[in-house]
Amino acid sequence: MTPSFQFNKMGIKDETVMWKDILKVLSREKGYVMRIGTGYLNLVRFFRKGLAKVKHSKICFICPAPESNTFIHAKGIKLLMPPAIRMNIFNYAREMGPNVKFFEYKRRLNLDNDQSIWDICTFHMKGIWLTQGGERGPQDTVIGSSNYNFRSFHHDTEISYYISTQDKEFMELMRDEVRLLYKYANDDISQGTRNGLYKSMLSLPHANWKTFVLYKAFHLFI
Repeated sequence: MTPSFQFNKMGIKDETVMWKDILKVLSREKGYVMRIGTGYLNLVRFFRKGLAKVKHSKICFICPAPESNTFIHAKGIKLLMPPAIRMNIFNYAREMGPNVKFFEYKRRLNLDNDQSIWDICTFHMKGIWLTQGGERGPQDTVIGSSNYNFRSFHHDTEISYYISTQDKEFMELMRDEVRLLYKYANDDISQGTRNGLYKSMLSLPHANWKTFVLYKAFHLFI
């Protein structure tokens, strides 16, 4: 287990250094599967460019569906966050190869065992699970606070633990964790046409010309 600390304003860049090294290795290797969970799919530039160089391994993102986004009931400009994230998926699907998939988490809960009362879970989970080809479960995982976005690497203080194991029981527990996440995730939404994905973004509540303005700020600062 390796801890890392990111506080860019104080010159502490453990996660930046570690992830640049990991992405270099993945760009050379074959047969890996890396699953990335984030509440805000807005990858920092070096992370996004590094993933685009991974050609022979599978990358799967899981992020909140617009209905499961923590900003879905926000007020003001924050209401534009869910369509801005969908716009990121649209752009990442164009930028990255067919080995990169995007899934949206959406889960309904029955509250108080009353069939007439339902609510949708919000999704704000962060984590990475890395599986080598042929293994039954992930051998590596990241537990921490980072969303792998601009804020995480440049503004916020983040702490993570990088865990590597060959323990079969622990690997099976991580496999079950991943399965539970994807149980409530839609099929890869980037498999549709680019035009269809673009239209799906515009069809979201509060998506309008302001979304494009916010997207520039969201992309650079959030």
